[in-house]
Amino acid sequence: MPFMYHGTTPVKAFEGPGNQVFHHDMITCNEDGTRAANCEGRLRIRPLENLDSAADATTWKLAFVALLDVKGTTKHEYLNSSATLQVKRAARATVNASPEPVVRNRTLTVTGKLTRADWAKRAYPAYGGKAARLEFRKAGTTTWKAVRTVRANSAGSLRTTVKATADGYWRWMFGQTTTTGGATSAADYVDVR
Repeated sequence: MPFMYHGTTPVKAFEGPGNQVFHHDMITCNEDGTRAANCEGRLRIRPLENLDSAADATTWKLAFVALLDVKGTTKHEYLNSSATLQVKRAARATVNASPEPVVRNRTLTVTGKLTRADWAKRAYPAYGGKAARLEFRKAGTTTWKAVRTVRANSAGSLRTTVKATADGYWRWMFGQTTTTGGATSAADYVDVR
């Protein structure tokens, strides 16, 4: 999350739900180690180390603290600024179009799977019941076109059939929710003969 701090000291973020402590990156303003009057940096959250419950996918309140080096002694200075950060569980999508190659105007089956991070189990189990959009990009072009929307079954599986009319790439796209980030699968190229 980008933030702007006006001061001469590095900044770190701290405290999430349940007083969990953020791992943080110290922010220095210049590559040579000197600090300018206005420092800008990015905070990184490491979910596998810090988040352990689905309930942590919510709005977090952030506060900032400055570490001051005064005559060799480190002191903390709490800043009168705060921010909020929406923490979301990561989602993943896969795709497979078959048969490959396929005869022109024959049926192409496009499958895939939606999964979502489970921070407690440190795994990506199925994310069922959610809608994903099938998209196609014709070979030699840069534009993706929506084909149709399909709802994943309880196992997170996606499946639909389309008519194969041109060489190109297929992918699934899942939009974000209030607790889960969006996901786009890798593209699967299909040669139409």
